[in-house]
Amino acid sequence: MPLKLFVNYRRADDPDFVQHMRTWFMIRYGRENVFMDFDTIPEFARFEDFIREKVRESDAVVAVIGHNWLRLLREKEHSDRPDYVRIELEEALRHNKVIAPICIKGAAVPPSDELPAALRPIFRRNVATLRDGRDILEDIGRIMDSLETQLVHQGNSLIMPASPKPEVILPHRRDSFDIWAAADHLSESYEKSDWPTALGWVARIRESGAVIPDFFKLDEIEADILEILRAEEEARRRHEMADYEYSFVRYMVRLRRPPEEIAQALKSVWRIESGYDPDLLAQKYAAHDPPPKTSRKYSHEVASVIGDLFEWVEIPEGAVFLEDASHYGGTSGGKFQVRPFAIARYPITNAQYQVFMEAADGYRNPQWWEYSPHASNWYQRKQSPEETAFPGDNLPRTNVSWYSAMAFCNWLGHKTNQNILLPTEQQWQRAAQGDYFLKYPWGDEFDVGRCNFMSTGPTPVTQFPDGASPFGVMDMCGNIWQWCLNEWGTDGLDITTNRPRAMRGGTWWVSNDEALRCTYRFGIFPNLRLDGGGYRIILNF
Repeated sequence: MPLKLFVNYRRADDPDFVQHMRTWFMIRYGRENVFMDFDTIPEFARFEDFIREKVRESDAVVAVIGHNWLRLLREKEHSDRPDYVRIELEEALRHNKVIAPICIKGAAVPPSDELPAALRPIFRRNVATLRDGRDILEDIGRIMDSLETQLVHQGNSLIMPASPKPEVILPHRRDSFDIWAAADHLSESYEKSDWPTALGWVARIRESGAVIPDFFKLDEIEADILEILRAEEEARRRHEMADYEYSFVRYMVRLRRPPEEIAQALKSVWRIESGYDPDLLAQKYAAHDPPPKTSRKYSHEVASVIGDLFEWVEIPEGAVFLEDASHYGGTSGGKFQVRPFAIARYPITNAQYQVFMEAADGYRNPQWWEYSPHASNWYQRKQSPEETAFPGDNLPRTNVSWYSAMAFCNWLGHKTNQNILLPTEQQWQRAAQGDYFLKYPWGDEFDVGRCNFMSTGPTPVTQFPDGASPFGVMDMCGNIWQWCLNEWGTDGLDITTNRPRAMRGGTWWVSNDEALRCTYRFGIFPNLRLDGGGYRIILNF
């Protein structure tokens, strides 16, 4: 069986260095077999129970000792907050786990007389040291070799990497170094989303001494990979914790606990991962759906103007990674932090857009087009409202230009006194993927039953509830392309230009599901109208 490793550390003690250590562990043992706890502890979760279970599941615990380790231990002793590092180590000792203490970056071994009696056995063994710099790659390998030897001596069965990949074995520093081969391996692992291996190649390139042009920005590449890895692992750990607590809900069902208790237990799980219910217990035991991923705050003002099928979905702050679209006329993408905002659950429908067209102060009011000279000129030539390509009240509004979508936002924002706009690509992707960096709104495998794809026209915006994003936003995959606020090719947010604008989401006539990915990027000129193109709106707080 592959070795399961638990990394015990303090977040205030060189977390970036610890992350680099963990990267090498993941390369050797597989990322799913190396546990390092959350950057943030989910609210309401019984974290202590979960973390104890993770220690018990592990074969060995790496105890990382930094310069602040002892000071932080003392501070925790005099506070009313739990010391999870101590809890983890005591649990490991209680279950006779192999513990490998490692002092990092010159930190000293804590004096025995300054330690709690319960933790002193950890340091009655040879403590490894790990320094920064060129020797870390060889030293971490030596430490892993020693750890495996110790496990074998204690009677553990075969220890080996979880999924050996000879094609990505990293070269030893003493071997001749081929910078081009290394760059190829880095690129290949990046394209495969094999982030631990990509980080390994970054480290090999850096420590090789090869001359790297400044514009290559190796440090930024590394920082982006670390952020992706951190966010993915955070989402995975939350899922693990939700699954752990959900197991107890299953036992409650078997023990025939009252339905209201089971419903309440489900709510506790949903506070960790909203809507997590693999057994569909909510259909039987909950009187209502999972806690809404939305808020009705401000929704009624908009619905009172444009009618039904409208609700704002609140999207919390989070990170997104835009693909490189430079080969297709777009920008190179990268990492972006997205502030909280709200997005319409559905695209704007024919019935909702019809209100704008027929209102006395709506489409025919030139005021809404004066945000741009290009929009105003376009409006002067197109004073008759454009017709939808496919009639039907609950169908998404199609055949609408970017200029008209912006005019709709101006009008509706004025009517409701809300800051309404089209979403940026970053906002759109954040609402589509959630915290999980999903390939499609529902997961990483394409499912034609969850979206409108390769059909003869758009479907009602409510038709594919199983295709909703993690936040509950509908029609983020297929049905219609959706206008975004930013320019295509510059990512600029100047609304007065006539440059092409980004579109997202794919449409009903797309024949390649790759175009339906959450990260797929596309753009056309703002005056153009597509029979498969429409829009949805956002609210900036």
